Amino acid sequence: MQQWIYFRLFIFNHNSCSQSLFLYFLFSLFLYLFQCLLQCVYRKVKAVDSNNFPSAEGLVRLYSEGVQDRNYFTATYQAVQFCMKLAEQVRQSKPNGVLDGGQTCDLAYDMFNCVSDQIEKVSQI
Repeated sequence: MQQWIYFRLFIFNHNSCSQSLFLYFLFSLFLYLFQCLLQCVYRKVKAVDSNNFPSAEGLVRLYSEGVQDRNYFTATYQAVQFCMKLAEQVRQSKPNGVLDGGQTCDLAYDMFNCVSDQIEKVSQI
């Protein structure tokens, strides 16, 4: 085991291309794990339907839970409606409208980014 670590350190010190590829692989792996973790959270709080596709009602409930500010709730509702249109385009691009495991992870991450960005935009107006 210790020899393998020394070998990896030797490669990193002498081959920046290998190091870059390894770091890219690690970043990609962590991003994918984060995306799938988001999908698990969405599933746990019932923010997806039986096909693991986001539900507007569930997302609004998730992103506005415990918030008393009516403006934030309205911004969240508008953001989710906007992002659901984009998600629906993804669904329609699939022959049977069902996403596989990796695609649901990607969509969960895209929805998180979209809703967050849209809430920020609407809140700044």
